[in-house]
Amino acid sequence: MTRHLKIIVEKRPDGYAAYPLGLSGMMVGERDSYEEALENLKSAIAFRLETFGDEALEVDTALEAFIAEAGGHPFLLQAASLALWEAYDAGEGNAQARYREAGDYLFHQAQPVLKDAWRLWTPEMQKAFTVVALDNMPLLLGQRREYDLNALLRSLPDDAPELRALESRGYICPEAQLPGGWRLQAEVMSWRLAEELRQALRQGDELGAWLQTQGWEGILKRGKKESLSRAGKKISDFLKGGVEVFIRTAAEGLGKGMTGA
Repeated sequence: MTRHLKIIVEKRPDGYAAYPLGLSGMMVGERDSYEEALENLKSAIAFRLETFGDEALEVDTALEAFIAEAGGHPFLLQAASLALWEAYDAGEGNAQARYREAGDYLFHQAQPVLKDAWRLWTPEMQKAFTVVALDNMPLLLGQRREYDLNALLRSLPDDAPELRALESRGYICPEAQLPGGWRLQAEVMSWRLAEELRQALRQGDELGAWLQTQGWEGILKRGKKESLSRAGKKISDFLKGGVEVFIRTAAEGLGKGMTGA
């Protein structure tokens, strides 16, 4: 039977890297050109097939849905794929349970990468992603948005360069049907953001200290700060059980409009 693999080829400053999705284990093809990286990966896949047989190409049925959590970020895609495989290899036969286990694994394993990515973004990029995430989060939770983001959404066109940078990194993509015009791709980054907002609001300072830490004091006026705080509080109400609420909702298919499940 013919099987088809999804392969991500990423351009890097020093060349190209190719990653497969759905194989047990992690591998990468790295070369100076797109074609060479792809051929290098094909050789690695052929070797794996020779070594492990057709079982090396067994793809978890939840992988397609899980790609939404990883977006276009190659490391996150590989981590998502590996997480599903480990849940499968552990003998978990229920697809939703595998999804929950893999989501939890992805969230915690990806923390250093997500933290570094966020730290390297400019404050304007962080703000732009936060607005897009807050516009998307209720859908991810199977809820209607019950907070006013209009002031922040109206300012998004001012962040066009930052939005394009986030799109090029695989974190967001255009979506005309959403009020803000953007959809999350790497949903796991929004999980991390929601957890940060929840923890910050527990300190009871209306996000003041958190905003100062991000270096946003000069780019958010008072009205927009208040709008952000209200949105954060509402999301925190949804997330009383922590980030696991996102994972459970995705596993149960309530957020299928965003995950493609």
